[in-house]
Amino acid sequence: MTDSVLSDFEGYRVQWIDSSGGFVGHSSFDAGSFTLACMDEALEVIELVADSGFEGAIVWLFRVVGLLAILAGLGLWLLTDVTLLIWAGLIVVGLVLLVVPGILLALVELVA
Repeated sequence: MTDSVLSDFEGYRVQWIDSSGGFVGHSSFDAGSFTLACMDEALEVIELVADSGFEGAIVWLFRVVGLLAILAGLGLWLLTDVTLLIWAGLIVVGLVLLVVPGILLALVELVA
């Protein structure tokens, strides 16, 4: 059994080397088509949620999670001594979760 580790990244080609230093192989992928495929899948999921009739419940679920993230960020800021990045990141993620899902589902309904 070889212990494969990622050893070299040049562009889109990845070479795999085992633990003894022997070359195992390489693989490559097209990042552009991978990104488009992921976006297509994400839009299909959003469209399915919009068509299911549960878009209001999903949007409110994201809003509750966003509100909890904001409260966690404020709690970390006021009650602990952690770096700015952690609590500010939680607050920003919470604000995004409050706003973006409703806008995204409205856009999907306009397009579909």
